[in-house]
Amino acid sequence: MIGERDVIERIGRIFRSPDPPMGIGDDCSVINIGGREMLVTSDMLSETTHLKYCGSYLLRGSMAMTVNLSDIAAKGGVPEYAFVTLGLPKTMRQRDVDSIAKGIKRTADSYGVRILGGDTKRARELMISITLIGEAHGKPLLRSSARPGDLLAVTGTIGKAAYSYSRVSGHGRGGMICTPVARVKEGLILSESGVVGASIDITDGLAISAHFLSRASGVRIVIEQDKIPVYRPGRLSGRRRKWDEFVLYWGGDYELLFTIRGEDGLAKLERMGKIDFHVIGQVSEGRGVYANYDGEIRSVEAKGYDSIRGGVF
Repeated sequence: MIGERDVIERIGRIFRSPDPPMGIGDDCSVINIGGREMLVTSDMLSETTHLKYCGSYLLRGSMAMTVNLSDIAAKGGVPEYAFVTLGLPKTMRQRDVDSIAKGIKRTADSYGVRILGGDTKRARELMISITLIGEAHGKPLLRSSARPGDLLAVTGTIGKAAYSYSRVSGHGRGGMICTPVARVKEGLILSESGVVGASIDITDGLAISAHFLSRASGVRIVIEQDKIPVYRPGRLSGRRRKWDEFVLYWGGDYELLFTIRGEDGLAKLERMGKIDFHVIGQVSEGRGVYANYDGEIRSVEAKGYDSIRGGVF
């Protein structure tokens, strides 16, 4: 079965996409228009893969907007304009479509985003695709900007979506799977600080996100297992396989993973005192991603949630 990351790499070559930050390979494309660094991103969610646990159609719409906002947040940008495309099954009721639209608009309004247009088509299942345009607040925080000596940090907590998923089955409500928070405010603060190098949002898991930073920047990353702010850590105590699944490889948290320019940069961020973050590792010369388990350094697999395969690969 084909995988999402292989598909992206292969079609990027077919498209002859330019290197990031303009082309494929970062959370957003960065396009300079009249001296303005514009950020453009697009995400598509489907009922089967992403939305079936969300309960209400209002939540489905809200989640679709949030995941796009998260891409802009990862670059330290301000979201501005959106275009919405809906694929609707013929059995969809008008009131449900209205709820989707209200969910999208409610979330867009809370971040100052104006919806300018889009498209609607018949589909076999609900599909929501949003293209979001924003502007970088200062220099965009690219995946390729980590360097040896940086510290690795993360906002919020890790494992909320995995924990929520573990508590639902079939088409039950997924709670925190469907209510991520786009860290736009945090991204702007990180950009303003002047001490943050690389940044990415944790869409498909902590491990694969760290690998994306490592590959783009050409650096080695070591994650400290006991420093990761884990959601409900007690239920994972002593269960390494479950810990790996929940904390390293499961996606859906949409927190920001970023690098800080050493201890001086960390001190400045801490003095600012405006965001909740935790230092969870270090960046050094070399390649690859590793985890420190009580002094045992071992390689971390480059895997995470794959939306085409429908699981962790």
